[in-house]
Amino acid sequence: QEKIIIKDIIECFKPLYFCLFFIVGKKASEIYSLESVARFIVILLLFGVLFSSLVYFQFSYPILDLYKGRTSDEGNLYHFLRFSGFFGYPSMFGIYLILGMILTVCVDFTQYKKATLLLLFIGFAFTMSKTGFVLFVLLVGYYLIMKGTVKDIILTISIFFIVFLVITIYFFDDFLVVFNAFSSIDGLLSSTFSHRFREIILSINILTSENFDGFGPSNTYLKINHGPVENVLFFYVFKFGYFGLIYYINLISFTTYKFFKESETPIKLVILWCLLSLLIGSLAESITEEYKTLYFFPLLLGFFSNKKGRQKRQLTMLLGKV
Repeated sequence: QEKIIIKDIIECFKPLYFCLFFIVGKKASEIYSLESVARFIVILLLFGVLFSSLVYFQFSYPILDLYKGRTSDEGNLYHFLRFSGFFGYPSMFGIYLILGMILTVCVDFTQYKKATLLLLFIGFAFTMSKTGFVLFVLLVGYYLIMKGTVKDIILTISIFFIVFLVITIYFFDDFLVVFNAFSSIDGLLSSTFSHRFREIILSINILTSENFDGFGPSNTYLKINHGPVENVLFFYVFKFGYFGLIYYINLISFTTYKFFKESETPIKLVILWCLLSLLIGSLAESITEEYKTLYFFPLLLGFFSNKKGRQKRQLTMLLGKV
């Protein structure tokens, strides 16, 4: 008999606390301004970037080992050297650094926009997150198409290329290390892709079998009978079958509705960040699944999707007084 752990219980109530945190986010939007929340998020992310830079100082390894998913005593230090902030995992940190860049560009909360954006981007580059990179390209592409000109597009691409080139050459003085690191990425990419593809096939097999309702929320059972999970959709299908699949599709559908309902650039971009993170994360790392950060998503979605409604109510009240 599998041992029941706290995570198993939490899995059963995810839809409930998603709704609760979403409501908390909506209520918070009536108390805090967009600028103050953006400033708070970006400051936290900047601290995360500075904290991550400690990977280049060995005296800090005992502290970093408490936070990072890969520890300093592993044979290959590549994953340990990737920036992960307080999140533990580089991909998740990279995804949230993109949110910080969106807020820095679109919300007027600091006079040091360029310096802030540069630090966030450098931190993002050092996460080496493939999921984050895809998300970043899609969001920048959307923003440039909606707001930019041909000159903006060329300038943006040039800046990104130069920054990546400088980081690669200056910070990795040993080109052999760089070569080995990227070789390991290629190896991991192929093995990770095949693992995720196999989980898609397994998901279809489960949904078309007599176990279409899943095998239950036990993480121990999942670990024993399958092992590490790379695909979030498979994670839900394995545990809850069609119910899990419908739950995740509902998250995507609800976020899509919020996106098309919104018209203001800062809020629309943040909701698009939420939506793309769910879509890309369904086959990789999802922002709804990491236990250190899972409550951030409904909080942010509730807060930002309610800002427009709040502004409309305030305008109506003001006109009523007049």
